[in-house]
Amino acid sequence: MLPAFVIGLREGLETVVIVGAITVFVRAQGHSHLLPRIWRAVAVAAAICIAVGFVLRLVEVSLPWRQQEQFETLVGLAALLTVTYMVVWMRRFPKDLHRDTSTTAAAALARGSGRALVVLAFFAVLREGFEIAVFVVATISLTGRSAWLATGGAFLGVVVALAIGVGVVRGTTHLDVARFFRVTAFILVLTAAGIAMTMVHTANAAGWITFGQTPQIDLSWLAPPGSVLSSFTTGVLGIQPYPALIEMVAWVAYFVPMMAVVLWPKRPMLSLAPAQAGSGATASEPPSCGTPSRRRPVLSAGWLLTGGTVLALVVGLLAYWARPSTATLVRTKAVAAKAKDLFATLDGVTCLTVTYCIAVGDFLPVDKDAAGGDPDGDGQATHTLVESSDARHWRPLPSPDEGHGGAELSSVSCPTKGDCVAVGFYRKAPFGLQATNAPPSYPLIEAYDGHTWRVAASPGVAPNSVLVSVSCPTSSSCTAVGYTTTSIGPNPSESFFVENFDGQSWAVVPLSPPGATSSELNSVSCPSSSICVAVGDIAQVSDITNTRPLVEMFAGGRWTMATLPTDDADPGILYDTTCMSVRNCLAVGNSATGHTSSTLVLSWDGSTWTASPSILSHAGDPSLTAIGCSNETNCLVAGTSLASYQRIAARLDGSTWREVSIPSDFETIHAIACEGPSQCLVVGSANVNDFGNTTTLIASLSAGNWTSEQGPAP
Repeated sequence: MLPAFVIGLREGLETVVIVGAITVFVRAQGHSHLLPRIWRAVAVAAAICIAVGFVLRLVEVSLPWRQQEQFETLVGLAALLTVTYMVVWMRRFPKDLHRDTSTTAAAALARGSGRALVVLAFFAVLREGFEIAVFVVATISLTGRSAWLATGGAFLGVVVALAIGVGVVRGTTHLDVARFFRVTAFILVLTAAGIAMTMVHTANAAGWITFGQTPQIDLSWLAPPGSVLSSFTTGVLGIQPYPALIEMVAWVAYFVPMMAVVLWPKRPMLSLAPAQAGSGATASEPPSCGTPSRRRPVLSAGWLLTGGTVLALVVGLLAYWARPSTATLVRTKAVAAKAKDLFATLDGVTCLTVTYCIAVGDFLPVDKDAAGGDPDGDGQATHTLVESSDARHWRPLPSPDEGHGGAELSSVSCPTKGDCVAVGFYRKAPFGLQATNAPPSYPLIEAYDGHTWRVAASPGVAPNSVLVSVSCPTSSSCTAVGYTTTSIGPNPSESFFVENFDGQSWAVVPLSPPGATSSELNSVSCPSSSICVAVGDIAQVSDITNTRPLVEMFAGGRWTMATLPTDDADPGILYDTTCMSVRNCLAVGNSATGHTSSTLVLSWDGSTWTASPSILSHAGDPSLTAIGCSNETNCLVAGTSLASYQRIAARLDGSTWREVSIPSDFETIHAIACEGPSQCLVVGSANVNDFGNTTTLIASLSAGNWTSEQGPAP
């Protein structure tokens, strides 16, 4: 908001003073009949500038992902050139803009045409308004700031400028205009340097700049993503948590020379000849506003030398650091490895709207031996990972870790925007590669209030328990499911458990799983506070490998095991479920009949579970692990062919399931969210080298076309 406010204040003040001076002069000269024409010209110019801003945003959001990145790069370049022009022009800005404008108006009126005054007012507003529009659009596009905040900041700046400008024109307010513009120039250079850095980033995503992409330093302590501090360090200064080489070069190459322009002391220009001095003109007086300049700005050799030297240095460093490496890792996928992560993955995702999605998972920081697969095991403590999307960019949000032995988030649910709950597990103590047993795991619950993720108080459960899924139909009603691993005889077994949130606290729901069985719940979906569906698998303790599909339903205030249309003798498992309404739910997994495996799709109509015909049977031992639906006729399922380890997917279009392709980058697909008709989002991970290192991967399906992107660095 601050950069937009400053640009609105700066440009608005200049516009108000110019237009105000014209109106005062017109009235003083007895030509008040020109005022209606002047006001109409001002209104038309302002409307054109607002329309330009709307058109730029409309064009941007309507473009495919790759073209959006290209468009944002071009808008950023335009904003960068605009700010550069402002800063250079400010060095020779007139101390008395009101008098300078009056002189220009007098010259225009002396030519015998009131039209010149109208044109002068029109172009004064058009020029400044266009600069505001371009800058605000660039701020929204490149920094990801809220469109409302950026627009509101610019509007507030114009309003403040209007108040100050009216006082300046009337002579009731004294303002050192030259000093004012020098101070705002300082802020604009900081902002523009950030735009330069982010513009290079989008140019990389656009495929235009592909070199110098190695992260250089860890500045996450200075610019923690999503924090209040980040709104200044990243939003204003342009500092990224893990800046790449080319981004650092862009920031320094712009900031240092332009800051020299702002801070370098002004030199008095050579005096004019006596005859010229007698005319009343001074060497430092700029051309009249709204008229072409008759002199080029005299730039100090000092700052030119400084800027040139710095630019030469950074270009030299770029040439050195960007040289080809002799120890390049072999990458199995067309995804660039993130040097800050040994591995990262997204396990859960939810979308309230197309412009509001949250994904969660975990990541493991890189260490010195990551290229060798981390043989010393010193990176066993994973960290929670949260990323958010506004339909243009995915950005990491800072999330807390619990314990010292690693923390992971596996599912997230957001009943309203800015109100989310994520679940997973953590370990209290670290463990190394040679440890024979990992420390016990405990359920982890984190809540988001729109600004900060915090660990929520979790009820006590037995050690070796994890939460795997959560569903919140309202802000005061959430249900999370998981399982506890125990050891009975030589083989471990599981028993599921359920936790509920009533708006005040979390509590374990008293349940009695069937005796002598091993059971777990993998997913839960609650279409309302009184109806929930949880799915998983169950097996006899004597043969825990022979699992059968399990559905637990909450209705009438209690949980009961549902009767399913599957043969109790046939193995099977349910991995995911989603409910579009209290009378429409789907659950997916796999089942086996004899030696043949097939997909398992179960549907609930409010009273009975039925099995849909097997889909993707030809895929070779297919298993569906994720499902997302926007309505009863638009769903996407995905999974893996266990025979070939290929990703598989199918889409429900009306009443027919049709196979769809999956982007080849995916190594695993963990979750799906469908936010609109024919629009779905898939999250998971992708391999980045032969050692099994992974990065987060996100793909969106819209109108039958996939767009995939690597998730941002944590």
